[in-house]
Amino acid sequence: MNKVKYAGTGKKITKDDYSEQLKKKHESKPNFEVKVLNGKYGYVLIPGMVFFDTSPVYIHNLAQPLYDQIADIKTKNKLEGWIVDLRLNTGGNSTPMLLALYDLLGDNEIWGSLDINKKQINKYYLSKGRYMEGNKNPAYINPKGALLDREKVAVITGVFTGSSGEVTALAFKGRPNTIFIGESTFGATTGNMFWPLPFDNVMALTNSYDSDRNGNYYEQIIPDVMVSKQDNFDDLLLDENIREAIRYISTSK
Repeated sequence: MNKVKYAGTGKKITKDDYSEQLKKKHESKPNFEVKVLNGKYGYVLIPGMVFFDTSPVYIHNLAQPLYDQIADIKTKNKLEGWIVDLRLNTGGNSTPMLLALYDLLGDNEIWGSLDINKKQINKYYLSKGRYMEGNKNPAYINPKGALLDREKVAVITGVFTGSSGEVTALAFKGRPNTIFIGESTFGATTGNMFWPLPFDNVMALTNSYDSDRNGNYYEQIIPDVMVSKQDNFDDLLLDENIREAIRYISTSK
């Protein structure tokens, strides 16, 4: 497995930082996954999503099928709570990720950006399926059914969770009935402009800091419940991160 690194950070992830199960799942290049665990818990795996067409039409066409998978599970099952797994989310563009999670996030401010002095300069929010960032032609999904923004959610993070993966995690900061489980994120909580370069390289230019909905900056997102190298993607019900998520969902009021 190649070392994972993020442009401009100087930080690296080495083989001592992750489990064999996390390595195996990462190397499989996982797709977006939605399933029901044990008949009671919705599970959503969101990998990184790198693309350069940021037009609303392109993002809608990408996000709508992802959202529909969650809406389908929501409609057909009576669930006790949801697990959002960001362990394999190495970054890219957070917009389709956040739109896919619209039902869980609801009509709210979800994150923001800060200037060099950590003063808030922008706020981003969801409204009736639209992702609002100050433009008049926002990316959107067509929502279906009731929102899940008060349901219990466990967000799982890990050492690979970086950049827009961290933005997706930040969107749940300040949300009620939410817990963070796993390992601290990579620590690439900055806003970046990406430009493709030859030989499959990408140049990232940092232009802001990322914040949660309340304007708080985190160098890393540190879980409420720490779980280290106890991943099991072959059997999720034996994965200690999932087990902690189920404990939270099934026991919290």
